[in-house]
Amino acid sequence: MKHILASLLVILVSIPTIANDGKDMLNEANTSWLYNSLLDPGHRQSMSELHKDKYRVELYLGSNPSVGIKLNSYGGNNGWLTESTYLMASMDFNDTDLHAKLGINVNGKSKYSNTRSLGLRKFGLMKLWRYVALRQAIEIGYKTQFLDPEETTIEKIESTNYGGLTLAYSWSTDALTLTQMKHMWYLLDFRTARRIRLKLDIGFFFNFDKFDQAHLGFLSPANATNGRDFNENVPNDLVAEDDYIYGQPLEMYTYPVLSPFVNFSIGFSLF
Repeated sequence: MKHILASLLVILVSIPTIANDGKDMLNEANTSWLYNSLLDPGHRQSMSELHKDKYRVELYLGSNPSVGIKLNSYGGNNGWLTESTYLMASMDFNDTDLHAKLGINVNGKSKYSNTRSLGLRKFGLMKLWRYVALRQAIEIGYKTQFLDPEETTIEKIESTNYGGLTLAYSWSTDALTLTQMKHMWYLLDFRTARRIRLKLDIGFFFNFDKFDQAHLGFLSPANATNGRDFNENVPNDLVAEDDYIYGQPLEMYTYPVLSPFVNFSIGFSLF
């Protein structure tokens, strides 16, 4: 009996429904390519042992601009519903700046429930009744650029090398809220929206050397010099040897030791 039922189910799924004198119920002339599920990765996701909202690997594009990859670690199957910790590495497009950081989720259980996002029923054109997984994390990292040569005094002056620690608070959420905008569901369905990540980082950079200029994005004050000082580690050999300042510390531009930064990134859960 069960084989007969299974066969009927396969037939019903495989054969399109025909009605209205042999014409398809769906008017092909009015069908948009946007309905094609092959163009929507969310339609093709599989239910793994991590469940539908848990992914190990995420890819991000940042506003610096930069590209990054995030590796998530989860707690027990019945414990944390979002990642408990993660490692993230990124590289800036405009240079070879590298940023590696460890993230610790501070609300893996408390902010993940079927409640209205932001606690509101509506926000402009958006309905906020669907749940949004709001992830909040503390990130500790190290950002550096170290590939420029620094053999001569000129190279040390022109070098873009730097290094320092970063400490940030991060908010990230999925894109379900975007699907509530009028007609947005034509482009983005809920399954794909769950895989999109909107991430905002606000934090501070601790520069290891005040003579090095850090690259923290166009919103950071680290881009501008805050004065000049004598660098004891760079002797002045740019003048004649009989000059009294020869061999003395070279006067160089200085940059903030502590600088705030902001970075917004859009990510996608790969698998």
